[in-house]
Amino acid sequence: MKHTLILLTVFGSFLAYIALSEPASTMAVLVSNQQNNWHAGTWDSGLYSWSTAVHPRTVGVRVKVVDSRTGNTIRNARVELDGRWDQEQMGRQEFGMPAVQEKEFRLTARTDHSGIAVFGLSWQKEVPWSLNRPKDYQSNGSWTYSDSWVRPVDDIEKVQRLVVRHPDYNMSRNDFNFDEWIEFGQNPNSEAQTPEVHENFRLSWENSIGRYGTRFCVLELGESERTSPITDSTNPIFFKKIRDKDFGVVYSELPNLSGFRTPRNAGPYFVILLEVELDPAREEVVIIHTDDNDDADYYDHQEEERARREREARARAVAEKKERERQARAERERREQEARAERERKEREEAEKEARNKKLQSEASRHPLGLAVETLSSSRRKELGLALGVKGVEILYIESGSSADGKLRVRDVVVDIQHKYIGDASDFHYHTDELKSGEEVSISIFRKQSNGDWNRVSRRLRVE
Repeated sequence: MKHTLILLTVFGSFLAYIALSEPASTMAVLVSNQQNNWHAGTWDSGLYSWSTAVHPRTVGVRVKVVDSRTGNTIRNARVELDGRWDQEQMGRQEFGMPAVQEKEFRLTARTDHSGIAVFGLSWQKEVPWSLNRPKDYQSNGSWTYSDSWVRPVDDIEKVQRLVVRHPDYNMSRNDFNFDEWIEFGQNPNSEAQTPEVHENFRLSWENSIGRYGTRFCVLELGESERTSPITDSTNPIFFKKIRDKDFGVVYSELPNLSGFRTPRNAGPYFVILLEVELDPAREEVVIIHTDDNDDADYYDHQEEERARREREARARAVAEKKERERQARAERERREQEARAERERKEREEAEKEARNKKLQSEASRHPLGLAVETLSSSRRKELGLALGVKGVEILYIESGSSADGKLRVRDVVVDIQHKYIGDASDFHYHTDELKSGEEVSISIFRKQSNGDWNRVSRRLRVE
C-alpha cells in the first residue's frame, strides 16, 4: 500500500505519514465546510501594502489528485484539511464554563473534472501572538476594553492534516501544518515579545517565498470580477484563479507594495501547490479449498507472504531511520550556520563600534575643549524630537578631564558659541579650534530633561 504526497519541501518539517486509525474522543466539533464543491474556505479580497500588513491575509492551497500508476487525474475525490484547536476564553470567565475547549476544524472539497480542489485559509491577525482584545462601545461613543472575550484563532493555526479519500482508491493521510510560521510567540502569556521574536516570525514565513511548489502573488481581477474588499469572501474568482494557475504578478521575494493600488488587484497571497498520488484499492480475493492436498501449498504461500511483509517492514524502518538522521543533521548544520552568521554580525558591529570610538577619542583629544561633534541633520533632529528649525552640532564624545568634562554631556546640541550662530560642524570648529589655554568661552546648548523636554541652557568653559 503506497500513499505519496508530492512536495515534501515546502516547509522544513513537512513530512508525510499514513494513519490507519484514530482514537475516539469526546470534544466540541466545528465543521467549517460540508458542501460537495471543488473549493472551500474564504479569502481576503483587499490589497495590502507592507505599511499596513506584515504577512499575507490569505493562504491558498491547490491540491491535485492523480492515480499513482497511470498519472491520470482523479475526479470526485474527497479532500479534507482538518485539525484540532483550543478555543480559549480570555479575561473574566463565565461560571461553570471551562477556560479552554477543544474544537475540531475541517474544510472539505471534492476534486473537479481536472482532479483539483482549492482551499482558502484565513490569516487575519496582524501578529500571531496578538490577543485582539475587543472594545465595548457606549451610546455616547466612548468605549472600554472588554473584560471577557474569545482569543481569535486563524485557519492556519487550526490545520494539521491533509486527508484524501475515494471509494476506488486507498485513503491518503498526511501531515500538513504551518507550525514553522506560527511557532514564535504563540503563547499568549509569553514574556519574550522582543524585536528578535518579531524578526524570527517574519523570517519564518518570508523564507518560504520562492521555494519549489509555492507562489507569492498579487492576483489580477477583471473590472467585472472585482468585489468590495472583505476579509472572508467566498467569491469563486479567487479559487478559479488558483485552480487555473492564473497567478497574476508573481514575486520571488518580499515586494514593496506601498502605493501599489489598482481597482483590479488583490493580495498578496501565499499559494501552495500540492500533488497527491492515490493507489488503486485491491479487490478482495476469497480462496475456497476443495482438496485437502492443497492445504500445504496454501499455508506455505501464507508463510512466504508473511515473511515478505516482515522484510518490507524492516526495510521501511531502516529507510525511515536514515531519513530522520539526515534531517537531524541538516537541522544541526542549519542552526550552526545561523549561529555562526550571528556571531560574525556581532563581531562586525563591535569592530565598527570600537573603530568609531577610537576616531571620536582622537578627535576630542586634539580639540581645545575636548569635544568630538557631528552636524545635526534634519533626520537626527526629528529622531531626537527637537523643534523644527533647530540647527547646530551634536556632542558625540567628551574627553575625560577636559574643559567640557562635567559641564557638557554627550547628546547635548550646541547652537551658539560666544553669541555666534553655529549651523554645522565647520562653524563649530571655526570658532573653537584656535582657542588658547586660559580663555573663557560661552556656549549655548539644547539639553534633554528627564521629562523628555528640551531646554536651552548656557555654560561657560575655561580652556585648560
